[in-house]
Amino acid sequence: MSFTAKITADITKFEQNIDKAIDSTNRLEKTVLQKLTNMGDSFVNVGKKASVLSAALVAAGSKAFMMAADFEDAIGATGKIFGENADIVKGWADTLGTEYGIAKKEALEYSNLMGSMLINIGKLTEEQAARQSAKLIELAGDLTAMYGGSTQDAVRALTGALKGNNTMLDNYGMAVNDALIKTKAFEMGLSDGTGELSLQSRQAATLALIYEQTTAAQGQAAREAD
Repeated sequence: MSFTAKITADITKFEQNIDKAIDSTNRLEKTVLQKLTNMGDSFVNVGKKASVLSAALVAAGSKAFMMAADFEDAIGATGKIFGENADIVKGWADTLGTEYGIAKKEALEYSNLMGSMLINIGKLTEEQAARQSAKLIELAGDLTAMYGGSTQDAVRALTGALKGNNTMLDNYGMAVNDALIKTKAFEMGLSDGTGELSLQSRQAATLALIYEQTTAAQGQAAREAD
């Protein structure tokens, strides 16, 4: 090999090595930049997640405060509605089984509403209303276990019946209409069979029909739990 050819070959090899070095440097630069970018994105994501977490904690705290306030309101209403017999309702709510799918606050609220109707429309005593509302709410849990849906819907159906609206009872296999109510009121000695029924008599007859027609469902929540 001539001296010139050797020099040319050495220069070519040198240029190739330089190109390799530049290429390696470019790849390193890209890798470092990408990692820095990823780190930056990670910090941004952490910041976003921290903001979301902070907002969630604030919301949870606010909701917990509102739930506590609602619970206190429910207890206060129970005392006013049932008077000296409020402890009957509170004790029942404390021991209500989870199989009914009703939280303590809901149990008190439902009992307060039903109790008011039983006292104001049915003319029951506070003690009678306390015990009757508890039975109805447990029945709502049984109806839900038997026929599906939510306990809230079953409570709504029974509450509606207390004020004369029986349409939702159909969803739970009950036939409670005006003719049957009048017949039952007569059987119970609440009517002479003529004239219009009083709201008190209508509610009492309706309750009697509800209990008669739900014998298969009564206790279903507890049976399913077992």
